[in-house]
Amino acid sequence: MSLASVSTASAGSSLRNPNDPRGHHQLVLHQPIHQQQQMHSLPECISAVPLELPGPIGRRFSLYPSVTQCILGSGSYAIVRQLKDRETGEYYALKAVQKQPLIDRGMLDRVYNEIATHQELKHENILTLYGYYEDTTHIYMQLELATGGVLADWQARCFPPYGRVAERQAAVIFRQILSAVDHLHHRNIAHRDL
Repeated sequence: MSLASVSTASAGSSLRNPNDPRGHHQLVLHQPIHQQQQMHSLPECISAVPLELPGPIGRRFSLYPSVTQCILGSGSYAIVRQLKDRETGEYYALKAVQKQPLIDRGMLDRVYNEIATHQELKHENILTLYGYYEDTTHIYMQLELATGGVLADWQARCFPPYGRVAERQAAVIFRQILSAVDHLHHRNIAHRDL
């Protein structure tokens, strides 16, 4: 297992564990959510987007001919969906960030800064940002897909009955996290929601 699978599933925040009375956040390894959880839909404009999307920053990428497969996660201002490219068969994550709530709070520039910063990052334990597209209501980020699931679920599944991870395995995961954070710190970037 590589920490390249580790990412938060929302725009600028980690997921809050509803089963933890202390409200602790959990690290997320992307995986499709369960069927019984609420399903969200992407704006209809996704299917009408042209093959070549002009992005003011970054490379061009294609949403269509990609097809939306499932929801990976959601947060206050964003939803992350899995995409499958119809031509190549490759899978990606698409993070769709709503603009208006960010505009209302004066936070839209933070998303653009996050995009510009993320495009410069190249590290085995940090998901790759392939490009982005925006329309009048959303910013869409095409990201490397990570399929490991929520770390706490992996822990419970692999180490029943109490989810205790062996020290050696915990050290591997911790080293991967520290490697990614060290990469950020050497570029004067602070990750504020680990």
